[in-house]
Amino acid sequence: MAKFNDGEFDADNLTKQFDLQSGRRRINVAVGSGYDVDEVYLIDIHRRARGLFPITRETLERFAPGLLGGAEPAVHLYGLPVYYWVSPRREDGTGGMQLYMWPVPLHPWRLRVTYKLSAVGERLKEMAAR
Repeated sequence: MAKFNDGEFDADNLTKQFDLQSGRRRINVAVGSGYDVDEVYLIDIHRRARGLFPITRETLERFAPGLLGGAEPAVHLYGLPVYYWVSPRREDGTGGMQLYMWPVPLHPWRLRVTYKLSAVGERLKEMAAR
């Protein structure tokens, strides 16, 4: 399980950091409704950030068949993650968000996730301002 570290927060943006265990292909990155994942970075031992590239679900399934399924795939490519895909929330803005990485991390890493205000969050912000 990923361990959450304190993040930075302002009205429109949010940043969280997670400690990843080696061999974990997904983590729960859900925050309160109204935020979507904007960028994902791996933080190395020297605290340098290395951005991961977002890909579609179809591309991820083509790269790693069985990665998104419930059962453990027979073969994984382990190494330095390069790509990520975030499972979407429901239409009403609720539900969890799972972040899948490929290749699966071989070593423990720190992951920094930045969030942006979503369309649902904009509507909630407007209603609160009234």
